[in-house]
Amino acid sequence: YVDAFALDASAPTARRQRLMKIKLLALFYTLHRKDGALVERFLHYGGLEALCDLLGDESMEQSEVVKSQVVELLMECLEPYMKVQQASSGRQAHALHKVWKALRCRPFWKNFSKIIADPAERFPRSHENSLRIVAGSVGWLRPEVNFIPEKVAPPDTSEAIEAIQAYLNCGRSIRPDIRGVGEDLLEELQTGIKVREDPLRGFDLQKVKEELFEEEVIWPEAAAQAWQSLRKMGNEAFKKGLIWPAEAAYGLALQEGGSMVPDNDASLILSNRSLMLLKAGHHR
Repeated sequence: YVDAFALDASAPTARRQRLMKIKLLALFYTLHRKDGALVERFLHYGGLEALCDLLGDESMEQSEVVKSQVVELLMECLEPYMKVQQASSGRQAHALHKVWKALRCRPFWKNFSKIIADPAERFPRSHENSLRIVAGSVGWLRPEVNFIPEKVAPPDTSEAIEAIQAYLNCGRSIRPDIRGVGEDLLEELQTGIKVREDPLRGFDLQKVKEELFEEEVIWPEAAAQAWQSLRKMGNEAFKKGLIWPAEAAYGLALQEGGSMVPDNDASLILSNRSLMLLKAGHHR
């Protein structure tokens, strides 16, 4: 997902790549966004920055639908970390490091500024949600009270300042609470935002990355995520009466999960697969 979302498919000859990105986004949005383990791994691999890149991709068909889905995904992915200031483990510190990078990256500020500055609401609550995300990012990046961080360069917020000014002065009806968010955000950006230190850096960052991305760590997590997702797909296909897709999903769940599938779960998956074969007329 991360590699696909960040792929440059702007060339006129890259239609297949654009279609692939749209289909993968649809799959992530409709199926995998609720898979907590997968979303966490997505974040560790740079998924937030990839979504920020995707938000500005104007080359894809149905780009407004894509933007709407990306904004919703960013809100969901960021929400669990917005109230977390101090990490309780190396894994969580790495997740906060990825949030810190995404909220400071150029595509984040550039692409949300374009949405806010657009006179038209291109998708439902485009201005409101974008303002809330940017305001939340400024609040999260702000150093703790009475803590003087090392000098950290703030992101370029000039486009955001112009965009918010244009939105507030556009003459359209804006809900009082949203106008308040916009005015407070504009005042802070004009004053100049301060940025907290990277939650994980230097030797500590390298050490945690080695621990997170070792083969011995990756394989069990991948196997566990795979069999659970495939079993879920099999169950959904079963409910819809799709016998062969269900049988295939159950078989892949056992194959991909291997020894990571608990015995009780493996027995249930095998039973379900056998039931699909019986329904298909295979009695041996």
